[in-house]
Amino acid sequence: MGRSESAYAAIGIKIKLIDFVNLLSKENYIKNILYDGVIEDDNMELNTIYHFEILEKMQNIQDVDNIDEYKEKIKNLIIDNSLGDSYLLFPIHNIISTDRFGYFREGTNSSSKLYYTLNTEIPKEYSFLTNYKHELVFMITQNSY
Repeated sequence: MGRSESAYAAIGIKIKLIDFVNLLSKENYIKNILYDGVIEDDNMELNTIYHFEILEKMQNIQDVDNIDEYKEKIKNLIIDNSLGDSYLLFPIHNIISTDRFGYFREGTNSSSKLYYTLNTEIPKEYSFLTNYKHELVFMITQNSY
């Protein structure tokens, strides 16, 4: 079976995961934040927990009747999985990326093709964050499948 690796650098938003859950509603539910978002960690496997324990449950928010009860369940799940102090990072402007595919790939690859002119303006679709503490950050994400 082949292997896939990707890495990208982006301007992103950093927000406490618990605070992000508080923001969720049927109106401002943005799937790309959930799918593109990653937990800030240093190879501690927190993203595995996020993707397989938390993300799977958060996807169903548009189908629930009582959103407040649903958010409490998600927050308890976050705390139970030791993610209570974790930050969610999600890209808003990709800058550069590189991918590689194949069997038994080892070595280094790089890219110099910029996709973005540096700008720190937050797009309008993320305006619902303005009342919550968040930071604009430079983020680097690496994935291996």
